[in-house]
Amino acid sequence: MDVSSHNVAVAALSIKHPDCHGYLLKVGNHRRTWRRRYCVLKYACLYYYVEPASTTAKGKYVSTRRVFDKFIVVRRHIA
Repeated sequence: MDVSSHNVAVAALSIKHPDCHGYLLKVGNHRRTWRRRYCVLKYACLYYYVEPASTTAKGKYVSTRRVFDKFIVVRRHIA
């Protein structure tokens, strides 16, 4: 879990050898609208960013069923 917490403060393009990366749509917590986010999957943790050039993650999800309920795939890149 230590590695996953560290990666939140890392830029999206700085995460080395991600399992998967690309754009997803995320449901917002307050307004319940869909937002496009750039996501990086690494070691069963999904980090999401406003855009690929973002320097810190907006948040992260540890691999659970909830990850798949909140995101839908738009485009993905398998590493």
